Amino acid sequence: MKFMSKDAQVVMFTSATANDGKTFLCGNFAVSLAYTGKKVIVLDLDLRKKTQSRHAGKEKLEGISAYLSGQQPDINGIIRSNAIGGNVDLISAGSTPPNISVLLMNDRLEQLIAYLRLVYDYILLDVVPALVVSDSIIVGRVADLTLYVVRDGAFDRRYLPELEKLYQEKKFNNLCIVLNDCQTDKSRYGYRYGYGYHYRSSYSDKT
Repeated sequence: MKFMSKDAQVVMFTSATANDGKTFLCGNFAVSLAYTGKKVIVLDLDLRKKTQSRHAGKEKLEGISAYLSGQQPDINGIIRSNAIGGNVDLISAGSTPPNISVLLMNDRLEQLIAYLRLVYDYILLDVVPALVVSDSIIVGRVADLTLYVVRDGAFDRRYLPELEKLYQEKKFNNLCIVLNDCQTDKSRYGYRYGYGYHYRSSYSDKT
């Protein structure tokens, strides 16, 4: 991370599709930073699946959607101390709004990040896969560094032109690839069809 953007404070985690391990890596990276004495907070900006919030047992609590919509104007009211472990704080996703992309365009997101920059050493953003919906590109405007997680054996190489396009068009700030679950004893590529990530306006656990 220091080689790519040594002054990066806001780091966004995204991926091509679901099950690439971005939420796992985000949480563990946060704990690793905290072990070095840094003050760290994770924002669950996947307002659809809320995996980070669910893993922390905070998916039913008021979260970032309440702040962005103006229902909860107090930022400290949505910060959950030590929710991930290792002294890592969390702002959970909160309730699922009907207009997620529009909500994420709200300038209150910039205000939130500006405040957190004053309080924390690192702010980690867990967002949706980049090839599924536009949320990650919308959120990317506030990130200093983007870690794009690719899982060995699961990434379909036919997505490579889309990934290259994201890079060439500078859709993300300081885009970096993280190869996850690398199998050093095998040489293989995934050929899966479909994204495997089912999003609708009203998210259901059955999708």
